[in-house]
Amino acid sequence: MDGAVHVPECLRVLTVGDGDLSYSRSLLEKDNWTDLDVNGAASMDLTATTYDSLASLVDKYAMAASNIEALTTTSAPFINVNVRHEVDATNLSSFANALHFDRIVFHHPHTGVEDVHRHRRLLSHFFHAALQVLNPHGFIYVTLARDQPDRWEILSRASAASLTCLMQSVWTPPKGYTRKRHQSDKSFHHVLLHGAKLQQESTLFRFGRGVASSSILPPQSAAPPVVVSLGNPEWEFACDECGGKRFATLQGHKTHMR
Repeated sequence: MDGAVHVPECLRVLTVGDGDLSYSRSLLEKDNWTDLDVNGAASMDLTATTYDSLASLVDKYAMAASNIEALTTTSAPFINVNVRHEVDATNLSSFANALHFDRIVFHHPHTGVEDVHRHRRLLSHFFHAALQVLNPHGFIYVTLARDQPDRWEILSRASAASLTCLMQSVWTPPKGYTRKRHQSDKSFHHVLLHGAKLQQESTLFRFGRGVASSSILPPQSAAPPVVVSLGNPEWEFACDECGGKRFATLQGHKTHMR
């Protein structure tokens, strides 16, 4: 990449893990496209996805039905919307034979449990999956809160997937977006400090296949994945997304992938 941002006339955008779809809904307003580096794009083809099924989504999130209705009934001439459910951000193979995306967005990924190793794997597997359906000049956007970028090793996880961090900055969420907990309708937006509610700061990362800006810090140094010699036939279950980490049993591989 020569440093210039390639923006097609119609931008193909995929949102994954979008809680109650409030972020996807915000894209119905062109003013909320700014973070996606869309200068010059006249229209958007948006595929908005959730991890939950439709029934689970509506049961879990109070605003889900309203957001879905807004997305599926919009008459805005500059955006076409397709809503899909039960889409796993770490397995986007269902999009493999379709036109690839110019922007893939994963705001505040979370597995539902406080397990730093599981979140590191989530990022590795997401990056691997996203690259399979990303246009050559496309970007991947990830937002993490507070100290998650360091604890979850997002820069080194992206680097291992042959992605470069092209930008990172404090993120100002669009109006109407609500960061939701994975297993309930409660919001993560505020934290308590001495009894007072404070806005929880998040960092937005933009990744691509290009050369990093000199202003971007180098990736964190992280211990490389344990790779067992390929000459040992007993270690036959591998995770390519994690750099070839291998397991002696299928159960060990399944546990790693959870």
